[in-house]
Amino acid sequence: MGPTSLLARVLLWVGAIAASTAFWAFSAQQTMLDPSATRDLATDLIGADVVSESLAKQLSSQLRERVPAELASKVSDDELDAAASAAIADPRIADAFGDAIGSLHEQILNGGGDDKVTIDSGAINEALKEALQPIAPRLAKSIGGSDPIALEVDGARIPNLEAVDGAVGALLLAAALLALFGFGLGVVVHPQPLKAASIVGRRLVFISAVPVVLYLVVPAALNAIASDLTKLMSPFASAYGKGILPTALVLLVGGAVLWVGGNVARRVSLPGDAAQLPPQQSPRRGRVSKEVVRAPKEKSGRTDLRL
Repeated sequence: MGPTSLLARVLLWVGAIAASTAFWAFSAQQTMLDPSATRDLATDLIGADVVSESLAKQLSSQLRERVPAELASKVSDDELDAAASAAIADPRIADAFGDAIGSLHEQILNGGGDDKVTIDSGAINEALKEALQPIAPRLAKSIGGSDPIALEVDGARIPNLEAVDGAVGALLLAAALLALFGFGLGVVVHPQPLKAASIVGRRLVFISAVPVVLYLVVPAALNAIASDLTKLMSPFASAYGKGILPTALVLLVGGAVLWVGGNVARRVSLPGDAAQLPPQQSPRRGRVSKEVVRAPKEKSGRTDLRL
């Protein structure tokens, strides 16, 4: 291996490590550092059966405690359970819950401050009022007239991750530039540029294949099982995957094109380079095979005279 080949190999490895670092920094920005992804995740989690059933039971229990004494005998537990389930299924509750969690995440990334994150349960009261209206109008009226419960989280006590967000962004930019430099220069100095391009494509495929499997293949396989665990994992794949999958699929397809295209181009150009190939090695003892040429036999100098 010559010095040029060694330099090209080092540059291609530097490009691969930098590209992997850049992609995972990008993934962090699209998941744990993205308040909108957190908001979507919280909203989708409310729709999961295991979560919605648990919340409905809690809401039904609290609703029973708020039923006036004169209406207690007129409303059954089954009716309260049905009203609580209908209220939890109301999109307004999921949106209110998602907005509160997303706002809290945004406060963490922006450094907290003196603002307060308020989780207002007014949406629950409105949803309950509509769910109880056909069952017990008087109870619905009493629920709708009560004051909403508000929970406040002091923003001054929220941890500050603003520096982490900025550091990840800087790491993403530096790693992406280093990947372009390593891959580009590695292809240029390589004795066989087509082979180097194929190597770049193969490494891009390996880098992008991991998130494609995590956010596309695995959730699809788990959804076929249809268990409580898979229903809980589905919101994660949906909320986080939509920010990562498009970029991962582009890298996967582009890397596959480079990988296959580089190999095909090398095979096509191979006959033209046949003259530069080393002599064929003999399968035995590694000796260069020699073509044996038999010289024609010389004719005898005698002349046969026949009568």
